[in-house]
Amino acid sequence: MGHAIKTLLATLEANKQTQDLFCPSGGPPLKAAVSHELYAELMAMSALFERDIQCLAGDLLAAAIRDMEAELNSQLDEMVPKA
Repeated sequence: MGHAIKTLLATLEANKQTQDLFCPSGGPPLKAAVSHELYAELMAMSALFERDIQCLAGDLLAAAIRDMEAELNSQLDEMVPKA
């Protein structure tokens, strides 16, 4: 990831002209002095980050559910008389 960002910054510094870049998500065109290839690379990285964030969110949700289940089981154990 660091390489793509460094390339983007170097490109922006070297080329002060801007061009419209198509935004595949339907948003407004991006104004930047980058090549379409670099833009595509950045969008691919963005998709990877989004997938990683979704996986992390799923892991956090699963952990929260396990914690709640353990807490409920603990409370039930306290409520049920021991034989």
